Amino acid sequence: MEQAFLLRAEELVGRTGKQPDGSAKTGEVKLCTIWSAESLDEQGTPVRDEGSVTYSAALESASALDTAAARSPFAQRVWREATRRRFLPSVT
Repeated sequence: MEQAFLLRAEELVGRTGKQPDGSAKTGEVKLCTIWSAESLDEQGTPVRDEGSVTYSAALESASALDTAAARSPFAQRVWREATRRRFLPSVT
């Protein structure tokens, strides 16, 4: 689901938009939800652990080139939260 929100002028500085003059009036909000699931239901679907949900939202870019050396600002936000929650990549 995509949602655009009206923003203050100072939040739009440097953003290109869809207005005839190329300016922007809105920005896209990015939302990340992180939760844990230690058990499965009868169909094998993970069951979210009660009280385990954290949310992180921002008006920042989620785009980056595949060849970029650094993550996008939003990807960095998600990585920080996953690291804080100790959701680390598994090692095989």
